[in-house]
Amino acid sequence: SLSIVFGGSFKKDVPSEAKAYIVTEALTGAVVEAKNENEAMNISGLARLMSLLIIGEAIAKGEIKLSDKISVSKDAALQKGSRVFLDAGSEYTLEELYSAAVICSANDATYAMCEHISGSEEAFVKKMNERAKALGITPAFIDCTGLEKTLLSANEVSKICALLANIPVFMKYSSVWLSDFTHSSGRKTEMASQNILVKEGFSGMATSSSRNADYCLCASKKSGSSHFICVVLCDTKEGRFTLAKEKIGEAISTYTSVLIAKKGAKVTKMQVNGIKEPVYLTAKEDLALLLNKSQATSVKKSLELKELTAPLSAGDPAGVLKITTADGSEYSLELTVDKDYTVISYSSCIKRILGCWLMGKSA
Repeated sequence: SLSIVFGGSFKKDVPSEAKAYIVTEALTGAVVEAKNENEAMNISGLARLMSLLIIGEAIAKGEIKLSDKISVSKDAALQKGSRVFLDAGSEYTLEELYSAAVICSANDATYAMCEHISGSEEAFVKKMNERAKALGITPAFIDCTGLEKTLLSANEVSKICALLANIPVFMKYSSVWLSDFTHSSGRKTEMASQNILVKEGFSGMATSSSRNADYCLCASKKSGSSHFICVVLCDTKEGRFTLAKEKIGEAISTYTSVLIAKKGAKVTKMQVNGIKEPVYLTAKEDLALLLNKSQATSVKKSLELKELTAPLSAGDPAGVLKITTADGSEYSLELTVDKDYTVISYSSCIKRILGCWLMGKSA
């Protein structure tokens, strides 16, 4: 038999009535534009994004595997709202459940994964709020699905989205419009994404709706090295898509991301007295800038290095890389020593000299 989770139909270009929104760029963390972005509102099912982030991070760390088998409890199967009608007592892989939670916001699949990881929804919600605190987000989560009222700001939701943009399994299924969910009995549920923008080249994210939260949306789109995200809260069903499409379109036409250096990347090298080999200096953290496209090629870099004395240890401060953009804005990137360097002893110098002399004499 075939069950269907409908994606619905929408009118295009309906004006937005959003109470809040924010447009950011994931790589740089830069805010492009915003309205009431720090006002807490009911985000409804977007709360599920924190669940998907924690699960995605656990997969990335190897703590759980996509092939893990999960037995569905009665509580999971009885979840309300969007679902794929899981059979209580049946087994599904983690990947099957994760795909359902991402593509069609399946509450039963989300609950089953969270229960499997932490033993209970209550224990998983504790984990959600701990992760929220670590990210500087209000620990407002009550359940793992967003069926209960969850008050967060658009800015806070955008922080979760920026991290999800780096979770491969989330982005893989976030961009899917239609897919079949096959149950162990052979029954199929057709899943349809509510995010119509994935049909127009957007990379994905999520939607939600409720009586108290109106309609919400997280939409993302890649352009070159940039990955723009738009979070829309408390809008109309169609208006949220109009707003996200318009704002991300404007951002793509105006800005580009420039990666200065990744954390740990070698930036320069220097010679230090007492150390034979060159000492490499690396970036202490990631640094990427969101620049107006007309200014992206006018970035100036300069080095301000410390006088280092051997021996050196990995992580020792070594100076800064200064960046100046075309509009005069200045940024600094701390540089550190890449590894331990020992002093060349007097005896080792003599040995090297003798070795070179003997090699030259034998030649």
